[in-house]
Amino acid sequence: MIINHLVLTALSIALASAQLQSPFKANKLPFKKVYHSNDPKDRLIKRDDYESLDLRHIGVLYTAEIQIGSDETEIEVIVDTGSADLWVIDSDAAVCELSYDEIEANSFSSASAKFMDKIAPPSQELLDGLSEFGFALDGEISQYLADKSGRVSKREENQQDFNINRDEPVCEQFGSFDSSSSDTFQSNNSAFGIAYLDGTTANGTWVRDTVRIGDFAISQQSFALVNITDNYMGILGLGPATQQTTNSNPIAANRFTYDGVVDSLRSQGFINSASFSVYLSPDEDNEHDEFSDGEILFGAIDRAKIDGPFRLFPYVNPYKPVYPDQYTSYVTVSTIAVSSSDETLIIERRPRLALIDTGATFSYLPTYPLIRLAFSIHGGFEYVSQLGLFVIRTSSLSVARNKVIEFKFGEDVVIQSPVSDHLLDVSGLFTDGQQYSALTVRESLDGLSILGDTFIKSAYLFFDNENSQLGIGQINVTDDEDIEVVGDFTIERDPAYSSTWSSDLPHETPTRALSTASGGGLGTGINTATSRASSRSTSGSTSRTSSTSGSASGTSSGASSATQNDETSTDLGAPAASLSATPCLFAILLLML
Repeated sequence: MIINHLVLTALSIALASAQLQSPFKANKLPFKKVYHSNDPKDRLIKRDDYESLDLRHIGVLYTAEIQIGSDETEIEVIVDTGSADLWVIDSDAAVCELSYDEIEANSFSSASAKFMDKIAPPSQELLDGLSEFGFALDGEISQYLADKSGRVSKREENQQDFNINRDEPVCEQFGSFDSSSSDTFQSNNSAFGIAYLDGTTANGTWVRDTVRIGDFAISQQSFALVNITDNYMGILGLGPATQQTTNSNPIAANRFTYDGVVDSLRSQGFINSASFSVYLSPDEDNEHDEFSDGEILFGAIDRAKIDGPFRLFPYVNPYKPVYPDQYTSYVTVSTIAVSSSDETLIIERRPRLALIDTGATFSYLPTYPLIRLAFSIHGGFEYVSQLGLFVIRTSSLSVARNKVIEFKFGEDVVIQSPVSDHLLDVSGLFTDGQQYSALTVRESLDGLSILGDTFIKSAYLFFDNENSQLGIGQINVTDDEDIEVVGDFTIERDPAYSSTWSSDLPHETPTRALSTASGGGLGTGINTATSRASSRSTSGSTSRTSSTSGSASGTSSGASSATQNDETSTDLGAPAASLSATPCLFAILLLML
């Protein structure tokens, strides 16, 4: 999730050519789909020469347990690559006395109303597009929407398990921090505050203490101790330093950055690069506890989790007039298509900037790419304006679920993302007893895109914050491991590395029809109907091409120069407000129904 004052960054790193043996050790945070346990040994698993800290997938959130202070207090936090601050709940906070249901009644009900108020009415462009493609607007399906007021009703007890004890105080489940229990605690006596677009907030004090991630103990780590919030757990922000709240005001004279968790791991010698890789396993592959929901690997990559080309792409700054030197994980998506067994429909040929964000459950696309996406999946969707989503009766999707959304990056990388990963059961919102599914992609009004967890489930990502670039490749679903630390490998830049997005590109014509790609997909030699299934069915093997050979990532000055010379700013003149926090809360509320 991105903070309300979105701050972008430009940091730099060079991935050195391979060395014989790196002195650094990889630290892995594996995501696990487990039922909550109060026994610490259930969550810390020893694997060879590094430790796996057990993370769990709660509904739509990915969480980790960290330890804070000299007494190593265990606290569960939401893992977020789209923000850069760590904050946890103070044990004296009023929210600690509340159960999840009480928070829902006192805060989430108002937050849901705030969220509904934040859903903008359909833009005129969207209305025109719906008409052009024959989509119904607030038609038959909308008549059965449970609550016309915009509030989301409580879920029934027999519906989807949210993996939370709804009657137990939240701090007893997820932990809180008592500063008096730590001999190493220090307060900075300065205020911390953060607000999200969905209306939720967190306020407290900046402090320092030891923070443990796996077997890495970061000394005197800066973080916020929050005593006022309507969230039920804290957040571990892993984004670049210039996204920090201390640096969020572009005109403030006292803006500054500090070493966040990833930077501290680098500066204190635990890893040799401010970088990490992300792997989120698809839901259907996680029916048993021994299968991981995914992992975050600091200062390393896992080659076994990559299928096919793995390439580097530069971070691009779409807000250069306001933040000329700040970058984050916006990268250029060159083409988007939807493929079935017999055709590939290209829904977007214009290069688009997309923020890759694990804190966003939903994704966002500009108006016409979104409409064409829905149409190419199934023409029977209806746009429900109260939800801001395309909704359809689930029974209509039997064939459409087998389609694949293809995201092409540069020249070499095509990420194949099953349509089924982008559908959410919203049956609890309707009163007629039918099953309904929503497309978890919403309209972006600023021309930029966000690709959240539903996309990331199909991609292996290397967030190279120190060099302002992102490594992207198709996921290989497997429990095998082939871990290489930074310094022991190289990653090729994509041939189109320097061809970054520009607002000077011509605007598309809204009425342009869907076009058909030649062959079976966007990538040469890719069979769009079978490649993802093959990856899952052969999880014990790893398919790799030239991702381990060729040139290194280059010098930091070269990467920065290439990015800045090839881009232009948008005409917005200011950073966008937080988007990714909004779909997270909304998806939680839907799951609670």
